[in-house]
Amino acid sequence: MQGLEQAINDSVDNSLPEIANMNREQLTKGLTSDGKEIGDKPPFNYAGYYDSYAEYRAGMGLQTDFIDLNITGKFYKSIFAKRNNEKITIFSNDEPAKVEALMHGGGSPGSLWKVRRGGFGEQIFGLLKSNKNKIQKKIYIDILFFVKKITNFKINEL
Repeated sequence: MQGLEQAINDSVDNSLPEIANMNREQLTKGLTSDGKEIGDKPPFNYAGYYDSYAEYRAGMGLQTDFIDLNITGKFYKSIFAKRNNEKITIFSNDEPAKVEALMHGGGSPGSLWKVRRGGFGEQIFGLLKSNKNKIQKKIYIDILFFVKKITNFKINEL
């Protein structure tokens, strides 16, 4: 079917902003792509803010019920999704030292970005299975409409 590959590529490319938004929404709920609470991973398996940091956040008027990786919004704004052939990657163009610290913990001497040992994992970038399914369904529907358009089939005939 001529144009089908382009229709698929267009649908995937048009989904990239939605994918990045879904990742942000997960973080606002304190969830990683594997469905765990941010911070609930070895070596500490502690999903909450430590008391001293929770007090600091509370003093700024921020929520402290769960880790959301959001203080100023800069990190959230920096999240993007891109496609490289068949693979979609979610990442951040925020300061590399900050992103590295969020994923893997620590911080270099003199760095502003010091995060608990082990960080929060690479799973801060990615989609929950339910969100992956939503994106797949959207792309599937786009393809159905493309086929309908060039064949004049009704959707319920496919």
